[in-house]
Amino acid sequence: MIARDYKVPGVSVGDWRDESTFTAVELPADVGDRAPLALHALTEHEIIAVGEDGLILRGGRDGWTVEPSGVTEDLLEVWGSDSDGFYAVGEQGRILFRGEQGWRVVDSGTDQTLRSIHGQPGGRIVIGGDGSALLEVIAR
Repeated sequence: MIARDYKVPGVSVGDWRDESTFTAVELPADVGDRAPLALHALTEHEIIAVGEDGLILRGGRDGWTVEPSGVTEDLLEVWGSDSDGFYAVGEQGRILFRGEQGWRVVDSGTDQTLRSIHGQPGGRIVIGGDGSALLEVIAR
């Protein structure tokens, strides 16, 4: 399957070549029809992408693999750091955390769709969503 750029408004899942060119990359067959919706890059080799039906991809310049999320809701945003691991947020208040043991569900206390997440490594992480949902996590 080739990444479908039109499914990710304003973002191309591609291989950076120069200041003006993106090249579509081959995604694993088990991605199926699911599209990546957001990504976060630590380096060109350490990128996490999340998307439709619980899709999580890990990879970068060396290729991509699907990581099991254990959920079926769309994941709309991802953020992470070397020290804190990665967080993914999405529909029905879904929050996932990826540490050394892989991805696990974290109780958000809401069923509102969570659309954004950002933080500072080793510090405060803020999550925003529908219905005035605003959550705060202190990374440990």
